[in-house]
Amino acid sequence: MGGKHTKSARRAPRSLGKGRYTLSEKLGTGGIATVWRAQDSVLGLERALKLLDDEAARSPVFRSRFLTEARVMARLEHPNILRVHDYGHENGRFFLVMELLDEGSVADLLRATRPLPIGKALRITFDVLKAITAVHASGTVHRDVKPGNILIGGDGGARLSDFGIVRIPNQKLLHQTGTGDAMGTIGYMAPEQRSDARLVTPRADLFGVGATLFAMVTRRHPSVLEAIDKRPEYLAEIPKPVARIIRKATRPNPDERYRDAKAMALNVVRAYDELVEHEGGPCAERWMEDLDRALDRTVAHLAAASTRPPPPPRHRTPTADPPPQRRPLPVPWVWSRTSTVQMLTIVFGITSTLIAFVVIIILFLR
Repeated sequence: MGGKHTKSARRAPRSLGKGRYTLSEKLGTGGIATVWRAQDSVLGLERALKLLDDEAARSPVFRSRFLTEARVMARLEHPNILRVHDYGHENGRFFLVMELLDEGSVADLLRATRPLPIGKALRITFDVLKAITAVHASGTVHRDVKPGNILIGGDGGARLSDFGIVRIPNQKLLHQTGTGDAMGTIGYMAPEQRSDARLVTPRADLFGVGATLFAMVTRRHPSVLEAIDKRPEYLAEIPKPVARIIRKATRPNPDERYRDAKAMALNVVRAYDELVEHEGGPCAERWMEDLDRALDRTVAHLAAASTRPPPPPRHRTPTADPPPQRRPLPVPWVWSRTSTVQMLTIVFGITSTLIAFVVIIILFLR
């Protein structure tokens, strides 16, 4: 959601970035953008290239969101957040270059299989919460956590993607979100987000995580959770530790949800230890230590980025011409070039002339 948009019929270019990125295969289509497989001719690697649709590219609001997405993802250096490698625009085409994950999204998994095994669903949920912990540490709220925005890497780990409607700290939202606007995806969007997306807190993202966990273990659309108090059978088929997590994370009142993403992650790993057979002893301590290490690296990266001096401007900013300076008046010649003796002679001569003139007048009057 977040704005109506009609697909543009213009063909995608063969390459972008002055020929650096060659587009080869369409990987997916979203509301305002299409993701392509692209070959990076400079580094010799395959990338995922997200291309903003033509109609959206003509909108200042969509262009602003697209740039915000690139900047936020680039700042959040974290193993469970999709990496951004480049951003640019060319001939009215705006694009974002990201790491390529061939395993697809959680939504792809749900379309291809039955409900995910409990262990896999909990492991994915924990990875997403690791990412969300870092997102919230930066003061950002994702606002669109759902299966389609969770990608799976070759290592089996999950990566959070699509930061197109994030709320960032100190952001002037009036040009992007109007009062009362809903932004997000029905079923995964917290009730308060449906009322006014500008006012959501980090707990809105926890609602999205809980709704995604429900979808993974039941393959049902989480919109049914709105009636969960009247239809508890929707959770009856789920193991009780997982049902409790879903129920608490998706409470209509945000104050009744988990305190933060880390608290929810601890409950997820405890449920994993209780329900899943695995070697090496309980996972809770190891997984939470891993969460803390990744979070510390992200926070350090954010701190380093905030202390770097800004790059020098490409062009010097023209300054106003200085006000004209008044030239000092020249000193009269008599004062600047006459010696002391000459000065006294001139004064004496003038005085004598005046005295003689006065004497003549007196004599004439008699």
